Amino acid sequence: MSAQTTAEDKAVRLFTLLVLLSAGRRPKTRAEVFERMTAFYPPGREARERMFERDKDDLRNIGVVIEAIEDVENEELIGYRVNYQQTQERGISFTPEESLAVSLAARLWEGTRAAASVEHAALQVDAIGGGPVETWLEQALRFTPMPEPVELLTEAMRSRSRVEFSYLKPADATPARREIEPWSVTALAGRWYLLGLDTAAAAGKTFRLDRIVGPVTVASAPGAYSPPPNVDVAAMLQGPGDAVETPIVLVRRGTCHRLRQDSVAIEQVDAQWDRCTLPARNEQRLARLIAGYGADAKVAEPVTLRAQVRSILEAASGGQHAH
Repeated sequence: MSAQTTAEDKAVRLFTLLVLLSAGRRPKTRAEVFERMTAFYPPGREARERMFERDKDDLRNIGVVIEAIEDVENEELIGYRVNYQQTQERGISFTPEESLAVSLAARLWEGTRAAASVEHAALQVDAIGGGPVETWLEQALRFTPMPEPVELLTEAMRSRSRVEFSYLKPADATPARREIEPWSVTALAGRWYLLGLDTAAAAGKTFRLDRIVGPVTVASAPGAYSPPPNVDVAAMLQGPGDAVETPIVLVRRGTCHRLRQDSVAIEQVDAQWDRCTLPARNEQRLARLIAGYGADAKVAEPVTLRAQVRSILEAASGGQHAH
């Protein structure tokens, strides 16, 4: 069996386990996990237990928060589940090797092998307390499909090679050329980010991969730099640079109950409107949700979300709507 096949098998197995532990609110027991994932785990009890423990560790190492739920009164382990909120807040960061595994999983997801494996898990979750695929899968995976530059960036991280690309910031009319020493590739709230040293600015920065214009190219020989030993991913994503935008939406009093339910903070603006601060999430899905409320919801920021909502409303009304 080739190394790539082994990596593919592991990527599909981890993805399926992530889906299973994210289905519904009820924790899944070990017995339920082994029953639903018979095709992925060896038959022997000890070997099965060891692989399950390694898989949980691997998911936790990339930022997935897996809770072990206990019956405190009886001092018994009930089962395991993914904590969506903490996983979303933490983000999911990848080493070069982990990025490669996820990249393989992303490519496999487009094919019949992975689709069939995950579909099998999806068909089973109702029997163990799961919900509709569109609901729990979106909660389980808070990032969009793997963008094309990730594999090249992963290889550059591994070989310690600088990269170059053209990058378009929202306030700029034209893209600017950047030379970066890549440190980490991170998925958070529906977007992919590159963290690294901007050589021109001599400072660590974050870059949204969907704002890279054109190809990413290798700009140096291997071993051109040494990354810092401990990169604080969370601090970089929330600090200066291309930080994660927090959606803020004005909602009419007494309406938009789903937006209110999802909000992390709600402030009264006046007798007619409230201001809802929402957790960062997939912008396209949020835009569709907001557009569904029509004139009862208005996006204050970010401008990219406002533009998406306007586009949806204009398409629905034949170009006559302004939001």
